[in-house]
Amino acid sequence: MAERLVMIEDSIITSILSNPRILAAIPALKNAADSKNPGSPRCTPCARKARAKVANYSQVKQVISNLRGESLARLKQELNADKLRVLIKNSSDKLVQITL
Repeated sequence: MAERLVMIEDSIITSILSNPRILAAIPALKNAADSKNPGSPRCTPCARKARAKVANYSQVKQVISNLRGESLARLKQELNADKLRVLIKNSSDKLVQITL
């Protein structure tokens, strides 16, 4: 049987952050989602709503790459994956693939 590998991209992160079961099970993801990018105070209501949905994707990827144990197993279960692959920048700004 083939392994199910899920690449953690922005669209996957958006679906993770919109799933209250995952956020309740993994509080670190909720904390990363709460650090949203600020915008200009003079904007239309639509722009405010859109900006409110924007999360710091790189921070969420970093949190996912650090998950271990029950939290990681829960996330894999919710995403129906055997392995997760995260592409993040390391301290020297090089892209690194981490497979969990």
